[in-house]
Amino acid sequence: MKEINRRNKPPIMRGEAHPAWTGDNVSYAAAHLWLAKYHSDKKEQCEHCPATDRLEFAKQHDRKYTRNIEDYLILCRVCHAKYDGNFTAINSSKTHCPKGHLLAGDNLFQSVLPRRACRRCAAEQATRYALEHEDKVAKAKREWKERNREAVRKSGREYYYKNKEKYAENQRRRRAAARSSRGGQSC
Repeated sequence: MKEINRRNKPPIMRGEAHPAWTGDNVSYAAAHLWLAKYHSDKKEQCEHCPATDRLEFAKQHDRKYTRNIEDYLILCRVCHAKYDGNFTAINSSKTHCPKGHLLAGDNLFQSVLPRRACRRCAAEQATRYALEHEDKVAKAKREWKERNREAVRKSGREYYYKNKEKYAENQRRRRAAARSSRGGQSC
């Protein structure tokens, strides 16, 4: 094997000598890589609370992403989330939803996302969606009924046995409506 002559090898270009160097015009990822590589030893305590573990660099809101350590705060994860306005951190301290409904008791539920949500607002949103997408909702209901035929039959039988009088009255009303739409003709 041929031995590589290291003297003829070009120098390794790093930092400002590299042709792709952007100076202080850096992206989020580049700034955080730079912070992790050169300033991770400076993370000792959160600047907003006494926490000393799970510390992160947070860009100050009035600054751009740069390679200047003065543009960043050292915060624990909780303080960083609150500082950035992270919804999950802020949502835990809310007492009312944006529409003014109280977030407590029966009106409060855990949504699919790991967050607290207003039951009334969710119901209103579901109603609006159903009205705007009637065809889509009807198709989804039909498909669900086809997949769950036995459950549908069972619930229908249960309803019938619990509400025989109401069921009979609805049937009479339907027959009367059908007769009137045919012009009073009987079969």
